[in-house]
Amino acid sequence: MSFVHSKKLRLVVDGLPFSGYAHQVGMSCSKGLGEATVFTDEGNRFTSGLLNGTLSIGCRFDPTPHGSLGAALTADDPQIVTIAPAGFGTGGFAFMAHAFGQTYAVDASISDTVNSTFESQPDDGVDWGRSHHDLTVETVSGESAGADDGAATAGGIVAHLHVTAVAGTTSTLDVTVQESADGNTWADIGAFAQATAVGAQRVFVAGAVEQHIRITWELGGTGPSFTFTAAVARR
Repeated sequence: MSFVHSKKLRLVVDGLPFSGYAHQVGMSCSKGLGEATVFTDEGNRFTSGLLNGTLSIGCRFDPTPHGSLGAALTADDPQIVTIAPAGFGTGGFAFMAHAFGQTYAVDASISDTVNSTFESQPDDGVDWGRSHHDLTVETVSGESAGADDGAATAGGIVAHLHVTAVAGTTSTLDVTVQESADGNTWADIGAFAQATAVGAQRVFVAGAVEQHIRITWELGGTGPSFTFTAAVARR
């Protein structure tokens, strides 16, 4: 059995890599249950309800995460968050959320560093997926190794793209999610909008998805360089 030490955990919030600031992360998934018990039942009965979740991030206080998390409290749009317990290496597990900021607190004591805690509410639940690109730089087009998820599914996918650094002249990045029944013949299933700057995107694609998934990326411009990570979860 192989266990994972927390030092390997990596997380990205929108276009900012948070691993170098955070010291605590908590993300939970839950499902609401509606009681369906009637008089003739011998025990409580329930029907499946809506997905929900929670997200908390504890940071060492620094102007960079402070600006990002503080701004999230007044923003109308949720933040795009991806957490990889064992790092963003291709094929590793990734937890994905689209979360509204709720609480941001700063704590300090005379004997410790100044710390901050951010609490947020995921919108549309928390998805469990896989990383399809490590948080590394790319200067040429390419594709990830295909991930075999064991079987085709019918609920569609959620995909996250985080771009944390861009260089070059008029640089562009086009990332596409592909599916395959056999791991050899690939077809496009969904795509992110063309990226030209630091930021993040979340895409949902409905419908059936084949057993294998990968991403491709195409770079354009003069001397393009993009540091990014991407993750995909089945529904």
